[in-house]
Amino acid sequence: MISLLDSLIRDFRYSLRSLRRSPGLLIISAVSLGLGIGVNTVLYMGISKIYESHATMYEPKRVVGVELATGNQFSYPDYDDLVQSGIFESALGFRVTTTNFGAPGHIERVRTTIVTGNYFAVLGVGARAGRTFSATEMQPGSEPHVVVITSGFLHDRLGDNLNALGKPIFLDGQPYTVIGVLPRSYQAVSGWGDRGIYVPLSALVLPTIEDRAKASLTVLARLRPNSSIRDAQAGVVALNKKLDAAILHRASSEVQSPAVFPANTLQFRGSSGQFLLMKIAWVMAISVLLIASVNVTGLLLARATDRQGELAIRCAVGAGRLRVAQLLLVDSFLVALTGAAVGIPLAWLLNSIPMPGPMAPLQDRKSTRLNS
Repeated sequence: MISLLDSLIRDFRYSLRSLRRSPGLLIISAVSLGLGIGVNTVLYMGISKIYESHATMYEPKRVVGVELATGNQFSYPDYDDLVQSGIFESALGFRVTTTNFGAPGHIERVRTTIVTGNYFAVLGVGARAGRTFSATEMQPGSEPHVVVITSGFLHDRLGDNLNALGKPIFLDGQPYTVIGVLPRSYQAVSGWGDRGIYVPLSALVLPTIEDRAKASLTVLARLRPNSSIRDAQAGVVALNKKLDAAILHRASSEVQSPAVFPANTLQFRGSSGQFLLMKIAWVMAISVLLIASVNVTGLLLARATDRQGELAIRCAVGAGRLRVAQLLLVDSFLVALTGAAVGIPLAWLLNSIPMPGPMAPLQDRKSTRLNS
């Protein structure tokens, strides 16, 4: 064991001296591997942040997505029938769209989530400041002019000033009073990167609210205690048949069946394009690293060819194949270590560049506790 350690130390010293005499090899290898490691690290961190983010909700294992056989979304009358059926402890509906924010002369398009009044109550999410929607905003016919904003929206457009609470903002030319600000740690169920606003569902923001043929709401529900997804699935299938029988000219799809599924898979439902983009990104990342590795391998092979005389002498004086292989492996390890020394700082530098739009992190990362 001592002789092996001693031989490794001597090989490291010899390799360091040898590589210093070949600065071109070292620089090209470091740049090639550094770029490969840096780009792949940034890509992995980005994909992980997007696809492994978890929506903010209380007891997430009890929250499920619901789909009828007529499509992925519900009309409001269908949603109301689901609520009245008692299959779930509670259910919410939402629709993601955009609205015009600001006064004439300075209009911006902002992400707007239209939600049923019980949206935050079902998820178990409280406000960082102010309040979320209450029973007053539960009735779709009331047309409440109130809005709950994310901390990202407050930071980006209102100067991160909590004095905006109780003040009006203009959406599509109409005043809406800001009644609450969500926690900085809040993650939306509709996908990562929500820096927008929430308005209660009403005919004001969804004119087709009473039209059963206009399905535009994504529905999440909370399972009853001791109830399973299988139990809820059976209930939704029965409700689907009841709706088909009660509504004239309505027929379920022969391809799609009613579905109840974990809420954390919601953003990937029917999004084959997202998976395709993710696969393309991974293929590109692997290709970059593979090209870098092939370049460095070629350089090391060329160097090994130049060292044939040296290696032949080593073998002639008694060095075995394992001893020579150990020396070459030490050379390769030092080259890889140099690449990592370049790649890791490069990854940190690229990751520190501010991202535009909804990908930008909040400057203030102080922890915030959700109100229950």
